[in-house]
Formats: sequence, C-alpha cells, structure tokens
Amino acid sequence: MEVSNINDLPIENLSTKKLSTEKLSNHDMSQRGDALTAIHWPALVKLAGSAELLYLSNADDWLALARLNRAHFTEADQLLDSQGQRYQILAAGAEPFYAEIDVWDPLPTLLPQTPLPLEEFIQWVQHHANALGNCCVTKLSFNTLSQGMEIVRSLND
Repeated sequence: MEVSNINDLPIENLSTKKLSTEKLSNHDMSQRGDALTAIHWPALVKLAGSAELLYLSNADDWLALARLNRAHFTEADQLLDSQGQRYQILAAGAEPFYAEIDVWDPLPTLLPQTPLPLEEFIQWVQHHANALGNCCVTKLSFNTLSQGMEIVRSLND
C-alpha cells in the first residue's frame, strides 16, 4: 500500500509501531480531527507569560495555529472553549511514546483540565484588553462566557 500522507494511513497499520489503537485514539486524536469535536467553538488560547488571548473561530483556526507552533507550546499554555472547558496544550512530541514513531508528525495534544471559573475568565479578558492598550479595563465585566468571547473577538478586530 502506497501512502503519501500519514493521515491516509489506517490506524490499524500504525499499531505495527507498538502503539495500540486505543492509545492512539485517546492520545492525539486531533491529528485525525476527532478530538476537535469535543471543543465548543469559538475558543481562546492563552499562552504562558502573555496577557494577550488568541481568538479561534473554529477548528480550522486551531489547526493552523497548532501546525505553526506545534513544538513551541509550553505546559502552561491553555485553550479555553466557549463552554468554559479548559485544556492544557502539550507540545507535539511531549508524550514519551512518540519516540517510538518515526513517521508521525503530531499536532499538540489538548488535555482536559478543570473548567475556568467566570471570575478568572473576566481577569483574563481585562488583562488582554490592557495589553492591547485599552484603558479603564477594571470596569470591563460580563455575565457569561459567550459575552467574554465576543469582547475578545471585538478587541482583536
């Protein structure tokens, strides 16, 4: 069987690289697109050491960001979906079993964490607005995650 792209290779064939199908599907389904179905879009990425938030309208935005920065994420980087679910972003290759795979070009892994409280999200948005040069950010408030997401989107326009 001739394969020009790893995504064209059936998961069963990857098991010859000492990966069980279960471990692959639970570990980095985002490579095949399955993990992205759990994320409610839009979403935000908060990079460690930065107050700015990156607005992601949809899964395509995440995939573009992930492909560009696959090896540069740190353990403190996070993705927040529009339902408040927080995900830790692990850089591609951060999991030890990748060392056994020489044909895999992995994307970062999203590990579910505890949901982000609204109060903490308000602080994220206030710090983001301040980093963009807006004044009076302590007065910036909202009642729902979707309102906060919309504020971030409008600040980035």
